[in-house]
Amino acid sequence: MLERSLVIFLVALSLHNLEEALYLPQWGKSIGLFVSTGEFLIVVIILTFIAFFSAFMMFRKGLRGRWACFTLGYAFAMFANVFLPHLLATFYFQRYMPGTATAILFVLPASYVFMSQGLRNRCISRKGLLLVGGGVSTIMAIALPLIFFL
Repeated sequence: MLERSLVIFLVALSLHNLEEALYLPQWGKSIGLFVSTGEFLIVVIILTFIAFFSAFMMFRKGLRGRWACFTLGYAFAMFANVFLPHLLATFYFQRYMPGTATAILFVLPASYVFMSQGLRNRCISRKGLLLVGGGVSTIMAIALPLIFFL
């Protein structure tokens, strides 16, 4: 079940990232954020690659190792991503932020089930998930502007 939930999480993440890649740059311009479609596509590809690579390494190196912790932390970051920025921005700007629908419909349940399976299979502890998930979320929040800058 853990492996299946990881695959479902990766599909959900891919659909979410596809929606963002298609519509977020134009939406950003409407609120004063100027990111080109090409720049944003590169970021989305990098983030998607990191998720798939960490999942591959999780299977290769073992379900209870560092890669499992990182992959579950990534799922935690994507779970949090539903609320900040997607739901918050949608309410704040009073217009739909691209990625919100796929975040709510796919990422939220898929990441929750994957994290639950990770906890149930003792791939990570609750405390570890909070620590690693918080760390991955923080790194992503810091890295995204840096990637755009580069």
